[in-house]
Amino acid sequence: MYAYRYYLADVTVNPDTESTMSLKVIEKTRKGRPVNVMEIPKRFTAKQTVSAAKKKDLLNLCKTGVIPREYNSLYKGLQSDNKTPNILPDPDFEEDEIDSEKE
Repeated sequence: MYAYRYYLADVTVNPDTESTMSLKVIEKTRKGRPVNVMEIPKRFTAKQTVSAAKKKDLLNLCKTGVIPREYNSLYKGLQSDNKTPNILPDPDFEEDEIDSEKE
C-alpha cells in the first residue's frame, strides 16, 4: 500500500527579479519509507549566455506578443555577448523529407 505526501517547493524563475513559482512535489512512500527519493543535480554552476543575435530575436518575439508578457522579464534578463556562437544542433531528419511527404 502506498501513501502520498504533498509538499510545495518555491523555485526561482529569474534570479535578477527574484520571481518565483511554486511546484507541488509528491513523495510516494511505502509503509512509511520513501520510494525513489532522488536529488536533481544542478546542470550549470554559472549563468549561461546566449548569442547577441538570439537575444535580439527573443526580445523581438516579446515585443510582438508571441512570447507572453509574463515571461518577458526572463528573456530581458538573459546574459548575451558576441563571443557566444549562434549554433543550432543538426536536425534529426532533413526538412526536404518532410516537405515531400506532404505532397
